[in-house]
Amino acid sequence: PPPPGGGGGGTPAGLVVRATVPSDFLLSDQHLHKGVVVVLQDTPEATIGLMINRPTNTLAPRFSPYETVRRVCFGGPYSTQSLTGRPGGFWVHRNPELAAKGFGMPLGESGLYVVAPHRVGEQERNQCLFVEGFCMWPKGAFAKNEEIKRGAPWKGNVRLAEGGLQSEIDAGRFEHVTISDEAWHGLLTAAIT
Repeated sequence: PPPPGGGGGGTPAGLVVRATVPSDFLLSDQHLHKGVVVVLQDTPEATIGLMINRPTNTLAPRFSPYETVRRVCFGGPYSTQSLTGRPGGFWVHRNPELAAKGFGMPLGESGLYVVAPHRVGEQERNQCLFVEGFCMWPKGAFAKNEEIKRGAPWKGNVRLAEGGLQSEIDAGRFEHVTISDEAWHGLLTAAIT
């Protein structure tokens, strides 16, 4: 995974936000409606985050018939492989005991940790969400190029915010939230089939 922070601006790694309701995302970027996103990295080019509350019907990898079956969470519309250079998504956990053993990279002050798939054993997977894909909020010139790729100037005047996720927060489209133990348990429970 990318290193936390990145030096790009005002959206720190580990910041957890939720799309506000009523949502501007109902007409475009519908996957963000009521989405909960944790920031992985903020650079001068873009803010990158994982949506963690969208379990899909796809099953996460299992390595034992006795292992709990989990659903893959939709992390966003961009391929994880394009970010990491390897197939597979991210395993995300919130277990202080695993963290104390050096299992996972901390995501700022959120209490969440992200782990590469090849480092996750059966015991650890039972305490993790498997997230495939990521969200990206481009900035500056990169945002303009992304807008052209999406065809935004020709599709009803939809514009990408040019300040990354922070400009979306400033516009009131997202609000800061914290993930309580109960909320994390709810996310884990929702991902179990």
